[in-house]
Amino acid sequence: MGLFVLIKSGPQAEGAIARASEVAEKRGFTNLTRRQVAGHELLLAPKMVSPTPQLFEDAAGNFVLAAGTLFYHGMFSAPALEQILTDAMGDGIDDAALRGSFALLTHLHGRLELIIDALGSYATYASVDDEVWSNSFLAAAAALSRRTLSSQGVYEYVFQGATYGGDTILRELRQLSPHRRYGITPDRIDELRPIQLDLSPRKGDLTSQLTLVRHVLNDNFAAIVRGFGDKVDTALSGGYDSRLILALLRAHGVTPEVHVYGAADDPDVKVAKAIAAGEKIALRHDDKSKHGRDDPAAIAEATEAQFWAFDGWPVDGVIGNGSDLATRRARAADGKIALNGGGGEVFRNFFYLPNWEFTIQDMLATFYSQFDPKVTTPRFIERAYYEALNDKMMAIFIKRRQYLSRTEVEFVYPGFRGRFWTGRNTALNNHFGPALTPFFELNVVREAVRVPLGHKNHGVFEAALIAQIDPALARYPSVYGHSFHKAPPLSRRLKDWLTYIRPPALRRVSYRWQNRFHKPQPHTWLIGNHRAAYLPQGTPVMSEFFQVGAMTDSAQLNRLLTLEYLCRRLGI
Repeated sequence: MGLFVLIKSGPQAEGAIARASEVAEKRGFTNLTRRQVAGHELLLAPKMVSPTPQLFEDAAGNFVLAAGTLFYHGMFSAPALEQILTDAMGDGIDDAALRGSFALLTHLHGRLELIIDALGSYATYASVDDEVWSNSFLAAAAALSRRTLSSQGVYEYVFQGATYGGDTILRELRQLSPHRRYGITPDRIDELRPIQLDLSPRKGDLTSQLTLVRHVLNDNFAAIVRGFGDKVDTALSGGYDSRLILALLRAHGVTPEVHVYGAADDPDVKVAKAIAAGEKIALRHDDKSKHGRDDPAAIAEATEAQFWAFDGWPVDGVIGNGSDLATRRARAADGKIALNGGGGEVFRNFFYLPNWEFTIQDMLATFYSQFDPKVTTPRFIERAYYEALNDKMMAIFIKRRQYLSRTEVEFVYPGFRGRFWTGRNTALNNHFGPALTPFFELNVVREAVRVPLGHKNHGVFEAALIAQIDPALARYPSVYGHSFHKAPPLSRRLKDWLTYIRPPALRRVSYRWQNRFHKPQPHTWLIGNHRAAYLPQGTPVMSEFFQVGAMTDSAQLNRLLTLEYLCRRLGI
């Protein structure tokens, strides 16, 4: 399914369903259907661009419904759903056999239950009173009788691109956890669904580590190929992750549709074109900055379309020329699955930290301090902001502790960044058609987080994966200034170590210094007549949270204006 909205039956249900249906249609969902099930109203719609069978029902009215992209025992679509229902009616669904990014709703003998994928990559929402459940934030928000902004959620989204710990930008909506099995009816009793994960370091040379990771990657990509064959769309850039995806697809006999985004002189574009020419791969190059018209009226029209299609508040914001929407729709056309390399960071030293213990505060200083408090109003309390993030990051571990081991630090990427930031983008792509971040799977993460840091440093491990799977692809240059078929040069290692040894306290303030002394100029679309075209009444809501005129970071300003736009559309 592309969309589901589940609303508890009652006097307010009809109005809520009507509002959710109106939003669904504005978002681009068609062929909406409605049914009553177990004391709830269920609204359904297929994916916007490439529908796939994602509902299987027996003669007695028992059913399983998957939103997103789900594999089960290596099967996809109808065969997977049929087997899930069979198992659910018997000994139970085999959680370990579930793959993908999805929400799974089951109705068995009058009982409704809902789970999401094991790493929480499929953003799914519920109201705090448990009366509204949906994979669409805007549809769920429209169904509510009240909508108020969460200050912490607003600041997290504008500064970080996502909200964390299950919060959203609204106090009335939360994001579901992968660690619970939600019993919706006949009673609201959740069951814990613990994810078993060994976070102790694993010994072994590079070859043995490669073997373990390559085994699970091969299994996962074999399922993708069985389900889609050559109907695969993936990016190609100058980095590691897109090249690893291409290597794995070629190893399984698939020639995907390949694209690259950027200007002609962009390093990623140059590398991608060199690979495509050398390997005789058809490459689609799209310079998004040249998409459509650039005048204020055109930007306002594109912003409106992207707001609805992107469910209100995507990680990059909705202000733009429409190129992001056009390219996402193109990737989903003709039944293709869109693959994204997000999550491949688990194969590298993503946080650029040395091999010792760190506190949660160190992690926040290292990666979650890319903001300047001087652009906020007195409503922002920096200490409280960090305390909330500290509690949210600590919650991804079973027990509270003062220090994180270096392997636990590695898990912060998939368990925190990947779930709440990468996951929202993956879920959004799934509204258009099948989509996966194939490296963001529990069986991959289990192996990757335990790879010794010495192998991950300087991209050695991921480069070796590429070279082992597809030596030809490894020989091409990269944006790092070297190919992947040999050890990284001394210049690369020295550059990395200069970052490794930079203390977290210094990283915490580096953005603020740079922003204050080298103020960037906001993008044209975000200021002046362009802004007035889509926000003619200014920014009265966001002015309560920010000194809007002081914001010069284009990425953060886009998200700030996105929230103002959302408040107008939702009547906040």
